[in-house]
Amino acid sequence: MRCGLQFIALLALLACDAGQAATLKWPNVGGGSSACETTLQSCIDQAVAGDSIRIMGDASYWTDELTEIDEDLVITKPLTLYADADVTALFTAGRDVSIFTAGLTSGQIQLDGLVFASGGVRIEHAGEGLHVVLSRLNFRDAPADTCYINFYPFGGVGGGVVDFSVSDSIFQARSAGPQRAAICAAAVDGASTL
Repeated sequence: MRCGLQFIALLALLACDAGQAATLKWPNVGGGSSACETTLQSCIDQAVAGDSIRIMGDASYWTDELTEIDEDLVITKPLTLYADADVTALFTAGRDVSIFTAGLTSGQIQLDGLVFASGGVRIEHAGEGLHVVLSRLNFRDAPADTCYINFYPFGGVGGGVVDFSVSDSIFQARSAGPQRAAICAAAVDGASTL
């Protein structure tokens, strides 16, 4: 009888472990058919709520620790997207990350350690209970948009409160031209809140 209880306890532990969040690696240059071996967006699409995506160096192709991201990204679920230690995860000129929170009522979306060359982050919020955390971002030049980070109601109607924080980030303007605001936020009525 005691052996049977140990087997049941082992099955319970395995079932609990199956629900743990995963850390996906991109670019996954090991070969095979994983979505993380193609675009970063396909890696994000493959992830499930709560997963982390670690942007690795592509040292198997290049000798530096620069990983260029030449695509716009869309995030619609709670996850963490971060650069590996000593890796410069650089979004090429004009590339953005868009975060859409419609339908999300809990969890956290976090961007950490990313670098933007004249691009930015767009957050369309709706719902309540979600946390959006932007940390250690580096905006190297003014984006085409008016702000480095735009935070506005989803579909112009919003709906609820989203906890939003920015920390340890750098906002630079290297090129001549109009001055850009670092963070812009709009209320449902279109009025600026920051």
